[in-house]
Formats: sequence, structure tokens, C-alpha cells
Amino acid sequence: MTALNLTAIPNGIGSVEELATWCGMVLRETAPTQAISEAVNVVNFQSDL
Repeated sequence: MTALNLTAIPNGIGSVEELATWCGMVLRETAPTQAISEAVNVVNFQSDL
């Protein structure tokens, strides 16, 4: 797990949708070959933006 630095979130993000997109981009850049799993018994997905 990666530590969250709130100051790294761009100031231009003004909606939950923009934040979710930014998070997906960060995950893709930090671990492009890793699948993302939110909870047990949930289908994994690959971050592909």
C-alpha cells in the first residue's frame, strides 16, 4: 500500500469523477502490471485509461 500525500492531489480536481480518474492514472503509473482489488469476492480489474 502507498501512503497518501494530500498535497500531491492537483488543485484543479473539482469533482468525485475527476478524483477517481486521477486515482486510476496514479495507480496505472505506479503499478502498470498489477490488478486492483477493492474487496474479497469482487472481480479484479486492470487499470487501463
